[in-house]
Amino acid sequence: MADFSVWKAFLGSKDAASAKLCVPRISGGLFGTGVGIGLQKEDTALATKFGDAIKTIKTDGTLTTITFKWFGADMVTQ
Repeated sequence: MADFSVWKAFLGSKDAASAKLCVPRISGGLFGTGVGIGLQKEDTALATKFGDAIKTIKTDGTLTTITFKWFGADMVTQ
């Protein structure tokens, strides 16, 4: 089992000739729809800074550009 975004890049390479992606892809529930970062609960100032930065790059399109560069697809949720 692995993160699909990692496998997607590999499966598109010549090294993956003998590999295949078996379904189903697991998402939702415990697995969620994205990624997270761990912070101390008490560090609300840092959490706010992360939140503000993510909102900014999501709004100005930078986050979409990054996901296309690294994952080959728009992985930004609305």
